Order: sequence, then structure tokens, then C-alpha cells
Amino acid sequence: MFMDTLFREDDARQSNEDIQYGQGDHDINVASNNNNNNNSNTNNSLLITSSPIPIEPLTESIIDKEIRNATLSTTKVSSTSSSSSSLNPTRTEKTSSSSTDSTTFATDGVLPSYRRLIVFTATTILIWLSEPLLSLVDTTIVGLTSPAKTAVAQIAALGPATTLYDSAIYMTYFLAIATTNQLAPRLARKDYKGLRQSTSHLMGLAVLFGTIVTAMTFGLGRTIISQMVGSSITDASIVPLAANYAKIRAAVAPLCVVDFVAQSFCLTILDTKTPAMAVAVASLVNIVGDLILSPLFGIQGAALATAMATTTSCLILVRKVRKVLAEWKRKQQVQQAKEDFFQQSSTLADIDLFTVDNSSNTETVPFFSLPNKTAMIDLLKLAGPIFFVMMSKIASYSVLTVRATSFGVLPLATHNIMMRVFFFFACFGDSLSQAAQTFYPQVSKNMRRKFLKRLFYLATAIGLSNLQFSQLILKQFGCFLTKNSSIIQMMGQYSPFVGLAVLLHPFIMFLEGTVLAKRDLVFMVVMYVATGLMHFGHVFSPAAASFMGLWRALFVFQFIRLVQFGLRVWDTTRRERNSFEATSSTKAVAATVTEL
Repeated sequence: MFMDTLFREDDARQSNEDIQYGQGDHDINVASNNNNNNNSNTNNSLLITSSPIPIEPLTESIIDKEIRNATLSTTKVSSTSSSSSSLNPTRTEKTSSSSTDSTTFATDGVLPSYRRLIVFTATTILIWLSEPLLSLVDTTIVGLTSPAKTAVAQIAALGPATTLYDSAIYMTYFLAIATTNQLAPRLARKDYKGLRQSTSHLMGLAVLFGTIVTAMTFGLGRTIISQMVGSSITDASIVPLAANYAKIRAAVAPLCVVDFVAQSFCLTILDTKTPAMAVAVASLVNIVGDLILSPLFGIQGAALATAMATTTSCLILVRKVRKVLAEWKRKQQVQQAKEDFFQQSSTLADIDLFTVDNSSNTETVPFFSLPNKTAMIDLLKLAGPIFFVMMSKIASYSVLTVRATSFGVLPLATHNIMMRVFFFFACFGDSLSQAAQTFYPQVSKNMRRKFLKRLFYLATAIGLSNLQFSQLILKQFGCFLTKNSSIIQMMGQYSPFVGLAVLLHPFIMFLEGTVLAKRDLVFMVVMYVATGLMHFGHVFSPAAASFMGLWRALFVFQFIRLVQFGLRVWDTTRRERNSFEATSSTKAVAATVTEL
């Protein structure tokens, strides 16, 4: 009843937002076609429809047709524009603003409905679940299919191996954030040349940074894993097992980073269907591959299955990116042809439309390229603070695994499974951070407090669900994660700490996303420096000298971030609201004085 009331509350607004927030290619095309129908009766910018088109090269006849249509539209408008403008001088300005492409990403200050937020977060969750889901599947199937003598060692080896690889890949995620920031404004301006160049640069950087991850893992992976494991582990097979797993995963690291960028590309153009399909297919490939290869090759087989899944997902997304780039190239060619046509003609009567030179001057943009030095520096400056925050998170979570190695093989294996479960449920909270960053800047200032309340309610629902299901899995369904009875017993015993950590996580992430949306980056950096130092001190203190103490340290880390972000958002929102009310009062007084 509660959620039904919330949905009914926003039904009227939702109907007005449906086109603006269209999901996938179909809704974008509908919005564009509706917009083009309106443009046919106004003095517009000669936009063309964005309905699905073939990928084959643009032919001369297509350009001829577009130029003729543009000329006829211009002739028709010119015959009526002078009289209508004289009667209503503001009509031209209003028409220009109303012909804006409906696929822009602004909300015009409208408060997003609960339904809109739920759809957005659900789609984001599905996409982001891919990586932790693949790691969780690896852990589960290795634990179930490995021989009893080597099962504990192989599960224990997955801990440092996945920590090394996932941390290295996570360091490149700033490229996904940069993808949205660079493409969205250009898409709103219909800057197809800039869109193609930016996409090419981002894809090239993805390959570059992915190759760096591959080289570092092959060159330094074994040494890093040896340092992580330390001398307290007596089983000598753990280090080579972990190193081999990390190398197999790292072999496709360039494809994995390209996959991240392509996912953000699809979300920027409001296509949620393709990333969802890529995740579903990748999960299927990974599960089937694990079931076939893990019994034969152990964790190396699990790594091969995950690498195949990553490759499959990347190919699906890259195919979509190439299709959209081909469409953008066609539109850029039409734009260039129109510009050349009108530049060469002084009057329409002097032009023979059938003899216009339609040769395209559109430059060829490779699918992969690197930006120049200036563009690279600007990109790194933009993503620098966010990159630092990501590194701080990696270090804070990785130090827990490092500390767990000092407790022995059995606690390390248990810690690995519990961390996989934690990261799986963390994706649900991370989606709220993305929602805050996406919607908060676009909501009008007087509605932002209500928007934060809606995120708070969603965080409450997600947090309580995380608490219940995480403990249920660890207590009741531990047998599906491993066959070792000692590990199952430890997971059930310490499951409350996992539940508390994932309970707080959604609140932390929606508050952190709000801070990022406010561009309060200096506070973010300072806060993570201070919190990271406290966390490291706690982990290596006598208070975390036991397995329970280690997981208590994770809860304290979560709680400190919750308090810091909560106080910051409350303070900045209060000051912003007071400033808005003061400005509104001043305007009201000024209006009253003017009337008098």
C-alpha cells in the first residue's frame, strides 16, 4: 500500500516525463520523431529524424534528399515568418527553445518520481552486478567442485587473487565516469563530430589502461600476492594458484576496461537494454564455463570462464557502440552537406539542387585513438579527485584481506567468501550514488530536500533487504558457497557483521553521491585521507587482532563515513536552502515595491 500510494502520487508527473527519460533506443526514437513533427511547422535548426538507420556508408542520393527537404522547409517557413514575427516579436525565440531535442538529459527542475528512481536504480544494479557476480560464481563453483584436499587452498587463493585483479580494474573506473561527463553535453548539442572523437579517445584510453593492468599483473602480480599472503600461510600452493588466476583474468583486462566505457556510453544515450543483455549473456557464459572447466582445472578453469564471459560482454557492447557511431557519422555528413550547401548559395533561386557537390568532408575517426597531451591533462584533472577517492576505497578494503592472511588458511578462506557477499550486496547501495549524481544537479533547489528524502526512503528499503538476505545466505545457505563445514560454521557465526556493513552501505553511498553532485571534491579528498588513516590504524591495532575484530573494523569504517557524509550533506543542504529562501524573499519584496 505504501509504494502504491507513492506511485499514484507521481502518476501525473510521470506521464510528462516518459518521453524525456525514454529507456533504450525505441523511446529515444519516439521522442526524436515527435520532436521532428513539431519542427516541421516552425523555424527550426533543420534537424533530421533519429529513427534506426542502416550502417552502410552514406550515399549521394541520401544527401540530395536531405538538402531538398531542408530547402523546401526553409522556403515554406520564409514565406510566413515575416508576417508572424511582426505580429508576435517573441514567437521566434519561443519556437527556437521549444524545438530543443527531447533526448537531452535535463529534468527542467522536476522532482523524479519514485517509479523513475526505482527503474533507474534497478537498471544500474543489474549492470553493476556483473563483476562481483562473476567473482561470487567463481568462489561458489570452485568451493563445490574442487577435491576435498585442495578445496580450502583454492578458495583461500581466490582471496588475494581477486583482490589484486579487482582492485587494479577498479582503478580504471574513472574512465567510465569521464565517458558520461564528456558525451552527455555533446549529445545535447548534437555535436556529432565531438561525440565521435570523444568516444574514440575514451576507447583508446580504455585499451591503454587495460594493457597497463595486464602488464603490471604479469610482471608484478606474483610478488604482490606473496606480500599480501605473507609468511604466516604454510600452504605453499596458494601463491602460484592465486598468481595464475590473476594472470588469466588480466589477459583480457583491456576488454574489461573497454566494457566499462561501453556500458557508460550506452547509459548516456539512454540505452539500458544493451548493457542488461550483455550482463545476462556474460553471466550465462561464466556459469556454464565454470561448471565445465572448474572440475578440470580448478581456479584456473574459473578464471578462463570469467575471461570468456568478459569477452562476450565486451563484444556485445562494442557492437552497439559501433552501430551508434555509424549513425552519428551519417548525421555529421548530412550536417556538413547542409552547411556547405547554404554557404555556397546566395539565393535559393540560383541553385540547381541536382548539381550540388555532395562529396563529404567528414574526417575519418578511428574506433580507437589517444587524445593529445592537452586533452589528456584536462581529463586527468577532471577525474583526479574521484580517482583518489577510488584508490582510498581500494586500499581500505584490501587491507582487510591483508590482515586476514595473518589468521591462517581457514579464516582467510572464510573472509574471502564473506567479502564476496559484501561486495555483491554493496552494488545495491552503489546504485543510489549514481542516482544522486545524475538527478541532484538537475532538480530545482527548492525540491532538493524532497529528493534527498526519497533517496533516504529507498536507502532504508535497500539496507533492510541487504541485512536480511545477506545473513540468510551466510547462515542458511552457506552450503551453496562451500562444502567445508568449518567455513560454513564461521560464516554463520560472523554473519551479523556482514549484515550491519551492508545495512549502512546504501545510506553512505547516496550521501557520498550527493557530495559528488555538489562538486565538494576537496572535502571528499580530505575526508578519505583522515578516514583512511584511522581505518589503517584500527585494522593493525590489537582491537582487530581477531577475526571478529577485523569485521568490527569494517563496521566502524562504514559508520565513520556515514556520520561524516551525513553531517556534510545536512550542513550544505541547510545553507543552500537558507540562501534560496533569502533570495526568494528579496525577490518578493522587490516585486512588491515595484507594484507600489
